Amino acid sequence: MANTKVTKAVLADDAVGFAQLDITNDPSDGQALTASNDGSNNYTLAWADAGASSINDLSDAKTFGTGSIMIGDATTGTIDAANNNTGVGIDVFAALTSGDDNVAIGKSALAANTTGSKNVVIGAIASDASTTASFNAYVGYGAGGATTTGGGNVGIGYLAAEDLTTGASNTFIGNQAGANTTTAGDNVAVGALALNVNTTGASNTAAGRGALRYNTTASNNSAFGYQALNTNTTGASNTAFGYYALKTNSTGSSNVAIGYKALEDYTGNNTVAVGYAALANATGASNTALGHQALETCTTGANNTAVGENSLALLTTGGSNVGIGVEALKATTTGSYNIAVGRRALVANTGSYNVAVGFDALWGNTSATHNVAVGYRSIHQVTTGGDNTGVGNYALYSLTSSVRNTAVGYTALYAVNNADNTAVGFNALNSLTSGDSCTAVGAQALDDATTMIHSTAVGYRSLQSATTASYNTAIGNYSGSNITTGGYNVLLGYQARASAADGQVQIALGYGCQNAHGNYSISIGAGTGSDRITNEFDQNASWYRHSDVRYKEEIQDNTDCGLDFINDLRPVTYKWKVKADLDPSLPDYDPTKTTRRKDNKLYGLIAQEVKAALDKHNITDFGGWAVNNQDIQEISQEMFVHPLIKAVQELSAKVDSLQEEINTLKGD
Repeated sequence: MANTKVTKAVLADDAVGFAQLDITNDPSDGQALTASNDGSNNYTLAWADAGASSINDLSDAKTFGTGSIMIGDATTGTIDAANNNTGVGIDVFAALTSGDDNVAIGKSALAANTTGSKNVVIGAIASDASTTASFNAYVGYGAGGATTTGGGNVGIGYLAAEDLTTGASNTFIGNQAGANTTTAGDNVAVGALALNVNTTGASNTAAGRGALRYNTTASNNSAFGYQALNTNTTGASNTAFGYYALKTNSTGSSNVAIGYKALEDYTGNNTVAVGYAALANATGASNTALGHQALETCTTGANNTAVGENSLALLTTGGSNVGIGVEALKATTTGSYNIAVGRRALVANTGSYNVAVGFDALWGNTSATHNVAVGYRSIHQVTTGGDNTGVGNYALYSLTSSVRNTAVGYTALYAVNNADNTAVGFNALNSLTSGDSCTAVGAQALDDATTMIHSTAVGYRSLQSATTASYNTAIGNYSGSNITTGGYNVLLGYQARASAADGQVQIALGYGCQNAHGNYSISIGAGTGSDRITNEFDQNASWYRHSDVRYKEEIQDNTDCGLDFINDLRPVTYKWKVKADLDPSLPDYDPTKTTRRKDNKLYGLIAQEVKAALDKHNITDFGGWAVNNQDIQEISQEMFVHPLIKAVQELSAKVDSLQEEINTLKGD
């Protein structure tokens, strides 16, 4: 329309019609009015076709098959058999023949796909090499670009799963995630560069930027966190959770790292680290760390187990240690073969071969070795003393440098700092400070002992009150309970006691037996009365026995056991038979013993002959002959003294009578 044809005018509604416009032709149904410029701003109006009336009328779009549509390229090959596909982009579905239910958006997306179905691809050249693969989902430039037949994959991100060919069931999300994986399957990578250079490694899981980035052929790894298992190449079956967890591992396998920098520098096998910086510097194998900074500084140390915050925190090269509890074995660096269970157990330790179980057990132990402590603050103060054993709360609590002590029981050997003591029982040797080589077995045995040496007490409260008494032996509940300072005593039996608190060199054997004669004597029996026999070492070689008339009744003169009985006895000499020559019915018969221990000639009586003499004189209650419970006859030589006395008296009476007769005959 030239600008001279229509001039400035005021037009009312519907005042302009075709007649008022200079149009070169008349319109047809479906046409649109167009204008053309002759180059001098002179316009000519004309009616022209309005455009395509359907998708297929467009030059770069088409529909095909059933429910399929493609926008961006209409020159695709034979696709009439492909249904329910949607494509947007140049060269999408370029080779499609019969694949169904695909979505492709982007230049060359799914360009090589022929029969693959149910794929979703968004991005330029995304999955452009796929031919028959199905069930893939790729989003991003070049994502899944090399996939040919591998199915069931997910790749989201720039070049995600770029080189994947036949691998199946992989999930890669992130910039270049799983970019170099080719034929491997069942991998999951979430994060930029996660599993970036993996080729054939399968069944790996990586979540975090750079997680398992350099993994190549290794399988069955799990990495969660920024650069977790970042440099792993061929190491398999590892699990890493946390920032830098197992970051530098390359070929190590079967490791578990959970926590910030857990096992950060580790390259070995079979190690477990759980916690902040757990085993962060380790290179040694087969370690287990669970807790904040557990085994943090361990380098070449191997076969260690640390459970608890700062447990084995400073260990470097030590091996085969077990620390369970907050700060257990915290200071140990090169020590090996230690076991610590409990908060601060062996916290200061630098030695080896120690065992501590309980809160603060072996708390002060530094370089000492071969100590065993079980119980709350057991062997708490020890520093250099070794070869000690403490079992029970506060057992050997104050020990510092002494060795070879054993304490079992609450506060057993609590105060001791000397060597070679043994205490078993509640409060046993509880107060001993400088004594050594003492043994107490039983609750409160030697409870008050302070500086004694070489004493032994076995039984509840045995030698309980002894303080400085030494060289005593007491066995039995309450045995030696009255001793305080006395020494060199042997007291055996329930409440067996010395004659006094300061008694020396006394022996008491029996239930409630108290020594009757004091120092340098022995009493055997029961109680404090007549049921005892006593011998004084420097007085005689026989036994005292109560003969006080106050203990006796039915007292009569001996009239039947005197000279006639003695005359019927036959003193003999003899030797003991060898065991092989005994009657086989006797209990000590032994056919292998064919020689005597001693070949001495002995003097004595025959028990059967003594019995015959007793029967002859109708003596039934003589204490010098008996039959034991094995039907063996016995005699007590001491008991023959009394018949001898009577015999001497009778003989003396006869001598006196004869002397009178002689005197009469002489006329005196």
